[in-house]
Amino acid sequence: DYYTQVIYGAKVSMIVGISTVVIAGGIAVLLGSIAGYYGGRGDTFISRLTDVWFGIPLILGAIVFLNAIGQRGLFQVTLVLVAFSWMTMLRLMRSSTIEKRDADFVDAARALGASTPRIIGKHILPNAIAPVIVYCTIFVGIVISVEATLSFLGVGLQLPAITWGLMINSSFRRILQVPHDLVAWIVVRAQEQHRRDRAPAATSQPNVAGTHVRRVSDVDERLHESIRRRHAERHDLNAGVQIRLPAHAPRFSRRWRKRSIVSC
Repeated sequence: DYYTQVIYGAKVSMIVGISTVVIAGGIAVLLGSIAGYYGGRGDTFISRLTDVWFGIPLILGAIVFLNAIGQRGLFQVTLVLVAFSWMTMLRLMRSSTIEKRDADFVDAARALGASTPRIIGKHILPNAIAPVIVYCTIFVGIVISVEATLSFLGVGLQLPAITWGLMINSSFRRILQVPHDLVAWIVVRAQEQHRRDRAPAATSQPNVAGTHVRRVSDVDERLHESIRRRHAERHDLNAGVQIRLPAHAPRFSRRWRKRSIVSC
């Protein structure tokens, strides 16, 4: 059944994508925070290593390494994808840490005698990790596409594993024989996506989750949101207040007001 294979293939692809992003993100956050906070020779070494590793294309490097491995299972494919996925995240984390390390709250933590691991883990990391989270959620869809490409080329996961790439590899000859079926399916899917006005769930849902996590973890955005909420509540309160004079308040006529102004 093709529908069952699509469901199980989505499970395997999501496992590879999320596992790769989590492991690569952990490596990038650790090395990037250390390089950005300490600087010096360690920062120079990590930056140059990142630049050298950045020169290797993701798909080409994965093809070379996976061809050198005899058994290509879920663990091996995830490990190879992790090896070529951490560089951009590390750059983002390093630059964000450099931006936050001289902030006032970090200076206050140093003045209070906080240790360096506590400063990095409790003060800098929550304020600097938001760009990495956003990129990780976007990169999940990229990893899923790369894994499907590698499996289609025959260097990714192997049978009896069920993935989208292997399904395409086993069916692309039928696409050449009956191309109108593929065109009809593409038109139907495009109409459905246009009607729903959203991207496919395999790539859009991680982006939505990443946006929510970024909003929760960003201290500055939460502070500004709280200030905006308070201003809005105060504006609504002031708009709803009506000043009413009590019944015993003195009422002055227009003639008395003119007379009082002339006397002054």
